[in-house]
Amino acid sequence: MVKIAMKRSYLILFLLFLWLVPLKLTIAQQDSGEASHNTTVSVDNQTQTSVQIQNQPTQIRKSNTVVTQVGNPTAPKPTPEVSPSPLTSPKNNGDLASILEWDEKIVDSLNAGIWGYLNKLLAEITNGSYTTGTWAGTNEGSVYWCTYSVIDSYNLAGFSGLSKNQHAAVVNMAIFWKNQAAASQGYTYINYIGDKTTLQSVKPGYSIFMENTPDVHTGNEHVGIIKDISTDNLGNGTITTYESNSTKPTRTYNVVEWHIQNTVFPVIGFGGHS
Repeated sequence: MVKIAMKRSYLILFLLFLWLVPLKLTIAQQDSGEASHNTTVSVDNQTQTSVQIQNQPTQIRKSNTVVTQVGNPTAPKPTPEVSPSPLTSPKNNGDLASILEWDEKIVDSLNAGIWGYLNKLLAEITNGSYTTGTWAGTNEGSVYWCTYSVIDSYNLAGFSGLSKNQHAAVVNMAIFWKNQAAASQGYTYINYIGDKTTLQSVKPGYSIFMENTPDVHTGNEHVGIIKDISTDNLGNGTITTYESNSTKPTRTYNVVEWHIQNTVFPVIGFGGHS
C-alpha cells in the first residue's frame, strides 16, 4: 500500500510540474513583450522613457521640444516652412489716397541723378497694367521729370488721361487740367492766382502748379503732389508735397494768410480729381 501511495504522490508532482512550466514561460514572454515596447528617448540631454501601447503615438514635451514616436523610433519630421506673404502694393482704386500711396512709393525709389536732383528711377513701379518704366537720370533724355511722378501716380491709381508724351511739360499739364475735356473725366482745376482763399478747397492728392509766367513755357516751372495741407480759418498753416526732379522727396511750405511762401516759382493753381 505504501508503494502505491508513493507512486501516486510522484505522479501528482509530475503533473504539477508539467502545469507550472508552461505558465512560467507565458509570464516570461509577456514580460519580454512589454519590455520590447519601452523606448528610451533623449530630450535636451536628459533621458526619459515613453511606453508605446498598440503603436499609438506618444509625445514627450520638455523645454519646448516635442518628440513623437510611432512603432520604431524615427527622427521627427520638420515642420514645413511657410513663405511670408508679399508686401501689398497700393491699389489702383481711383481715389486720392491711392495717388498719395503710389507717389510715396515713387519718390522713395528715386536716386540722385544729373544736377544732383532725385530724377533717377532704376526699378520700375507697376500695378500690373501700367508701369513707370526706368529712368537712368544721366542726361536730359533719361531724366525722371517732376511731371512724371504726377502722371505715374495718377495712372497707377486708376486715373486715365495723363501721359508722358503729351504732358511732360508743366505748362501742358496745367492746360490739360483746365480744359473742358478733362473736366468731363472728373478732373478739377482750382485757380489760385486771383483768389488765394481757394486754397481751402485743395485736398491731399491734388497737384500744385508753379509757373514763373502762367501758361508760357520758360523752363521755370515745377509741379508736385500735395501730401498734406493744414490751415486755420485765417489761412495760416503749412503744405507738404511729394516732388521728383528735386533735391528733396518732400518739401514743406509755410502758408501765411492764404499766401504760400518760399516756393521755387509762384503757385498758379491746383489740379485734382472729384
